[in-house]
Amino acid sequence: MSNALKYAFPNQQSGWVRIELTDFSADHLRLVVADNGVGKTNITSPGTGFGTQLVTLLTRQLDGNLRQDTTQGTARGISITLDCSRTR
Repeated sequence: MSNALKYAFPNQQSGWVRIELTDFSADHLRLVVADNGVGKTNITSPGTGFGTQLVTLLTRQLDGNLRQDTTQGTARGISITLDCSRTR
């Protein structure tokens, strides 16, 4: 979210940022952060900043899948399957 606010809308351009948590079944969730800003110009490089590192580590810890869509702004989503049999 902070990257969307920092980079998606240069020169005080207006737009929207959406945070969405969806449950597809009893054990599958998807978290998406999206914006309709300028988008990422080089999608072959996912980024090396601190925010990218945090998202990658979180996805790995949750045994999830990370997807990125830059066709209209930028959207990043993490899909995870919950394992209710594990105790923490």
